[in-house]
Amino acid sequence: MATPAPNRTTDGQRIIEALLLWEGVARNDRLRDLLGVHYTSVSRQLAQYAGHRQTGLAYSMAHRAWLATPAFEPSSQAPSLEEYLALTGARGLISPALVRTHIDFGNTAPMMFATLHRACREGLAVSALHSSMRRPEPTHKIFFPHALVEAGRRWHVRAYIHETGRFQDLALTRLEDVQLHEKLERLPDAQRELDDAWNTIVDLRLIPHPDLTPAQKTLVRAEYFQRTMARTEPVRGALLPYVIQDLHAAIDPDQQRPPDYQLCVDDRDSIARWLMPEASTYEADT
Repeated sequence: MATPAPNRTTDGQRIIEALLLWEGVARNDRLRDLLGVHYTSVSRQLAQYAGHRQTGLAYSMAHRAWLATPAFEPSSQAPSLEEYLALTGARGLISPALVRTHIDFGNTAPMMFATLHRACREGLAVSALHSSMRRPEPTHKIFFPHALVEAGRRWHVRAYIHETGRFQDLALTRLEDVQLHEKLERLPDAQRELDDAWNTIVDLRLIPHPDLTPAQKTLVRAEYFQRTMARTEPVRGALLPYVIQDLHAAIDPDQQRPPDYQLCVDDRDSIARWLMPEASTYEADT
């Protein structure tokens, strides 16, 4: 029996809602890339989607796109962040035969994600209340984001912080009352090109932990290194601490030992700069 062809109209409506929910904007050219259909077909689907909504959408002549307003309410079965990433090609689809144990503790709010996503794309300023373990009481921040990063089980925004004059990472779960400031001019120092830790690519070289037995080292090499002696991965300096933490690799093998640590960072001194908070600003919101 032949497999039914996918319903592009249904798929299109779902993708439109995912874009509005998680990016805050639905544009014809973006949908054409995702759906592989012509301009008129996308225009028809956008009009169809907008026609079923009384509130929550506004057409912007400047952006030539539909924008989600604060009153936007998705359907009762709104696309999750995972589905949005799959629909837009940012993450492979998971079939019923594949199960992931990854648990998202981030509880990312769609409107916040969409606001930050738009700010990154358009170079806009953002204000928010931010909390950290060092300063648990919310404080007001103005920042200029340039990237959203999924690190471990949380999403972070990489941004230039107005009050500190530095690029830092802020966990989305520790932000409240996120607002765009379209009329606030982007500061010269807030350009992505000036984020040294972000733009520097570091070679992270991993080896089996020195305290493993020869047989255990062979097993680790087969599991992680395709049976080679070590593995080297290019990583942004700003993201290096997250990657090492996610891999559970030892930085200090004398203190971090098996069985808790099977991998080890080789030549720690060559990447030490990016492991310091003042360099990577990894601990900006710890």
